[in-house]
Amino acid sequence: MSVDLNKTSNIQHIVEISNDLSKLVPVGTLIFFNLPLHKSDLGGLPIHHHESVSDSQWKWLDINFLMYVCNGELNPILFDLQLVINFRYAMATYKTFTVKYRNEVLVMYKVRIYGLPTDVDGSRFFHEWRNSKPKNLHIEKRFKKSWCYLIKHMDYSDSGWAAGDAEIDFEKFVKQHHLLIDARAFKTLNRPEPSTSKLNFHVHRWTCNEKYSEEPKDDSEVKIPSLATRVHEIYDQITSPSLEKYKGKHLAKNRKDYVPNSEDVLIRLTASIPTNSEKVIEGVKTSLYPFQIRSIAKMFEKESFVEKSLSPNFVKLRGPGRNSYLDIMTYALHIKPEIFTLPRGGILAENMGLGKTLICLSLICLTKNDSSQVPDDLLLRGPKEEPELQELELDEENILRPLNAPPPQKVMSLVNICKECVNQNSLPWRYYASDLPPSVVSILLQDPGYFQIPLVNKEYESPFVLRTRKRSTRRSKAAAEEDEQSFRTLYLCNTTIIIVPDNLFHQWNTELNKHISSNYLSKLFISNQFRKNVDTKRGTYTNTIPRDPKELIKFDLIIVTHSYLARQVGDMSSEENPLNRVYWKRLIIDEGHSMNSKSSKTSILCKTIHAERRWAVTGTPTSGLTSLYMDEEQNDINVSIRSPKKSKYVVKSSFNEREDLVKLGTIIGNFLKIEPFLSRPKLWSQTIIQPLASNIYGSDVSLANLLNSIVVRHNSIDIEDDLKLPQLHHEAVFLEPSFHNKISINLFTAVLAVNAVSSERTDIDYMFHPANRQQLRRLITNLQRATFHWTGFKQDDVETLIHICNISLKKKNRDGSSVYSTNDLNLIKTSIEASKIALSNARWRTSALLHEMNYFVEGLPDAFTKYFGTGIVDNLVNGQHLEMAVFGAPHLNAIQEFYYKNRFLSMDNEEVLKERLEKVSKPFWQTYWKDSVRRNNERFNKHDADQVFESNLKNGAISNAINVPNIVKDFTRIRRRSSNTKKRHNSSPKDQLTEDGVDGLVITKEVNSKFSAVIEDLNDSVRKARILGTASAKLSYLGSRLMEHQRDKVKSLIFFEFEDSAYYLTELLDVLGVNYILYATFINPSQRARNLSLFSEYDSELQGGVTLIMDLRLAAHGLTIIAATRVYFISPVWQRSIEAQAIKRAHRIGQTQDVHVETLVLRGTLEEEIYRRRTQEAQNKDEDEEEESSKRRYVIDDTGMQQYILKHKFLAHDIRETEYAPFKAPALSEATNLNQENDSEYSLLNHSDTLVESPDYGKVRNWKVYLFTNDNLSKFNKTKGEKAQKEQIEAAYIDHFVDPESAPPIEATRKKRFKLHSRIRDSVPPPKKVRF
Repeated sequence: MSVDLNKTSNIQHIVEISNDLSKLVPVGTLIFFNLPLHKSDLGGLPIHHHESVSDSQWKWLDINFLMYVCNGELNPILFDLQLVINFRYAMATYKTFTVKYRNEVLVMYKVRIYGLPTDVDGSRFFHEWRNSKPKNLHIEKRFKKSWCYLIKHMDYSDSGWAAGDAEIDFEKFVKQHHLLIDARAFKTLNRPEPSTSKLNFHVHRWTCNEKYSEEPKDDSEVKIPSLATRVHEIYDQITSPSLEKYKGKHLAKNRKDYVPNSEDVLIRLTASIPTNSEKVIEGVKTSLYPFQIRSIAKMFEKESFVEKSLSPNFVKLRGPGRNSYLDIMTYALHIKPEIFTLPRGGILAENMGLGKTLICLSLICLTKNDSSQVPDDLLLRGPKEEPELQELELDEENILRPLNAPPPQKVMSLVNICKECVNQNSLPWRYYASDLPPSVVSILLQDPGYFQIPLVNKEYESPFVLRTRKRSTRRSKAAAEEDEQSFRTLYLCNTTIIIVPDNLFHQWNTELNKHISSNYLSKLFISNQFRKNVDTKRGTYTNTIPRDPKELIKFDLIIVTHSYLARQVGDMSSEENPLNRVYWKRLIIDEGHSMNSKSSKTSILCKTIHAERRWAVTGTPTSGLTSLYMDEEQNDINVSIRSPKKSKYVVKSSFNEREDLVKLGTIIGNFLKIEPFLSRPKLWSQTIIQPLASNIYGSDVSLANLLNSIVVRHNSIDIEDDLKLPQLHHEAVFLEPSFHNKISINLFTAVLAVNAVSSERTDIDYMFHPANRQQLRRLITNLQRATFHWTGFKQDDVETLIHICNISLKKKNRDGSSVYSTNDLNLIKTSIEASKIALSNARWRTSALLHEMNYFVEGLPDAFTKYFGTGIVDNLVNGQHLEMAVFGAPHLNAIQEFYYKNRFLSMDNEEVLKERLEKVSKPFWQTYWKDSVRRNNERFNKHDADQVFESNLKNGAISNAINVPNIVKDFTRIRRRSSNTKKRHNSSPKDQLTEDGVDGLVITKEVNSKFSAVIEDLNDSVRKARILGTASAKLSYLGSRLMEHQRDKVKSLIFFEFEDSAYYLTELLDVLGVNYILYATFINPSQRARNLSLFSEYDSELQGGVTLIMDLRLAAHGLTIIAATRVYFISPVWQRSIEAQAIKRAHRIGQTQDVHVETLVLRGTLEEEIYRRRTQEAQNKDEDEEEESSKRRYVIDDTGMQQYILKHKFLAHDIRETEYAPFKAPALSEATNLNQENDSEYSLLNHSDTLVESPDYGKVRNWKVYLFTNDNLSKFNKTKGEKAQKEQIEAAYIDHFVDPESAPPIEATRKKRFKLHSRIRDSVPPPKKVRF
């Protein structure tokens, strides 16, 4: 019979190791009673160990013999013990003792359980032996299950492990809280596995070395926080940076010529906090806040001291007598745990507005003289090994040398030896650069230190990579040698490279100029914005990256934009890319959350870049982990007595916890390159996400430890004493809807009401049916847009709506009663009334076709209305009813241009006036109709995230504002239409509103208001023509506010959610002559950066106030807009986190004035309910509800909002109401602006205002808004000049970016032109009045 010597050898090793207590880990004890001693003792060999004499009484537990003796129904715990011992996962010893109970003596068996560590010397023998067993035994799975049951019952305390007395009193025994296990208590082996929470309870006992205790009886009684809540708590509880351990320490050497070690630097930073000196760090000219110094010190500490951390899947166990580690995934024991090296960097995640840019720049200055060093954790290319046997030959000097050996190298000069020693060892010679001769500095810079790394397939491969398949053997020997010789040279340097978003490129330059001494750092800026290379004392500016890496490392700091990196560098091969040939001292990614995508070009490029230190700078590592801490004074402008109240609250973002954890893992693995997560990406999910989701013991602690080791951020409480920002005032302004606001909102309400009634609120025809979710979401979004202005309904749509209502009213039961309830009948009748109000209003019908905002103007003769008007409306002037003109913004712009060119023309001669107007109107209307589709596409076709806005200016297109159910379409098909209706349906807006041979619109061609007969001086009337208001309550309010801000030289910021509202607003500001700057998604990033720079540097003292109109979607991208002190939200923002991020653009470090925020709310509409619901949720502290609300991305996703919409509340509407919303708003100050009545008859006026007392709002400012003003003329000329001098303005921006001190302001070219224009205008006397 043959014997397998290998297996025999394995078993011998296993027996030898498992019977050596010194190689086992003490775990815990079990106490059994009721064993069958009457049959036999338990046998077992005595243990031989170096412990005390009392321990020598212990014997090895022969578990198989015990099971044989019992031979019956046993406690399942014994079967669990048998399995772990038989497969040598554990060993056990036992000892008997007696307990006196009344008059009886009970025999107890204390069993000590020892775990066999997975990493014990010789563990491979155990693995091989277990793997030789049949697979169907499922050894690993069965072990884990049995081990969990044993964990649940063991006593882990030192007192429980102690041998104890041979005999003990029962009362004393009970007080020790031992668990007695009846060995004969039979239970079914089909036991349910312990729940995770119960198992966690007992693992916690194990880690704390505790006695046995009962777990919670019922899991349902224990409220387990959700995964999102736990992840949020872990992130929010990250420890703030602390320098306590450096307080009171003394410097090793306190001399200026001494290169300080890392600890000395930290001691100096710690000592500088109480003094608040401006020169804490050389090169930084700004006084730093204490919390900023602590963050800088923490970042420096992480860069200076390489630390190691316990692998996330391990927890430390405090067993009796010896510590060990438990793998929470496999429940295997380890003597030495797996550890990983923490990066020399991490994530700078300070809250928004706390100066992360300044912190990074200060860190760069602090370590300016340090260079990167040859790394210990990279595989380096070593020298080739010489063959052992070599053929020798005599050289020219008759010296034996290896055959074909290279000629002997010359002896290096002392200079070169010193240079190589300094550079290769990264000695900090730059500390003494000012004391060294220039020749020495030049030599040291000429040849930097370097090292070489081997490449696999032309890329560096980490030693942690686990190969899944072998390399192909079908390769030539030459190819293999070529691969073997492939390597890359990386140069050591002291350079930090920063990659920034394009829109923040200017901000980094501004922060450098503001906070860092101009000559302290040598800087290189790389961006496509530069058209040529520029060298100044402040730095080098280029659009081309140097191909020689030695040119790059001459700089202390390189700043490059995302787009340049992705487009220019991203197209290079790995060998061509000079960024890949440098071992950078530091790599910083601004807005580092962009690194949470594996597929972006920037993320891929950053992964290939080698850097000693890496930092992702972001206030939002992932969107869901963001918590904004707001401290504001709240007030509602809707009552006469204002009662402001202080409010501090935390705003959380919408959160998909699994997605956010995956994104966090991408930053940790791909960018920070933490092994083994870089080489084995799936390990992040296996060791972090899955244990967290399963609530496995230690998973929360593991993530918390990991985040604490890589994230630098302060808790809001820890910076309150350091930072006092100006007060933030937040007010909700409740506005009464205008006449046209009511029409639009009531039409939407009618659509929903009629749909609900006609569909009987069932099946797919019902708008709230789950299948119509996307259509309903679009409809409600459009309803939100209607609170500003809406022209998406067409006349045909409204007529169809009335037709459906009429059919519904005719539906009867057999007894003659209506099929609908009284409430539904009222909804139908109210819908008909709302529809008729819309159809009966000519201004609404015209606006629906032209998609224009209606402006109501008085003071213009009928000729202006005839040739440019879009409508007329009755108006009372001097006691007489005259027809007031209605125009769109393009039409008013044309009239303004006409007036400025014909200012000195007498308006009394109507024939001449008509002739000139007709001449101008023809090209205007031709261009207008041609550009109408393009213009409206710009307004409505800019897609939001989940919206599709279709233009209804296309010929024959039906508006998508109403999602008509199928049943409605059926009624539409059988309906007979008149020929006029059919013609209107198939014709364009131009065909419907004009006639051949007639300029202007048909609706205004017969205007005859007898205006000329009533007004004596038409010239003066035209000069003083006024815009009474607009069709939008919000637009008129914003116009009033911004006119006041321009007069008071205030910079403001307006956030819009829907682009059509931004278009309407900019049109109004152009008409009024109010300064504004746009920052929107339809503007390219470089232009956005220029606009932001223009806003920050805009001289409001000289040019008046200005407003920045910003897309809300761009408000969370790290922008600093502290120049603005007035902030407006055009509509309530549903997600408070987005609103808070937007407010933080202005209310942040650097802001010196109070910030006033206003949210415009249209009273009685969906917006008021949105604001109310948001306020209620903010006051609700329940975490589950808060978490749930954060996931409701859209308004319609909220149950409360659905219930409000289903009430179908119509706004009270009177057809006799004034159609326009006047320009008025609560006064912000007592100042007024009144025009001088003795102005020249040809001079232009300025908008004027008066203060009126109001019972609801206090003092209200009423504006007289003139059509022709100095501001409008200046803006008109400015716009034309910008188009003509676009290239000059861009060049001026670049010059100002490169050197803001010597270069003229960006506005210089404009100012010169306008000053010349003013001098010419003022020097020429006004001409005499000419009558034609």
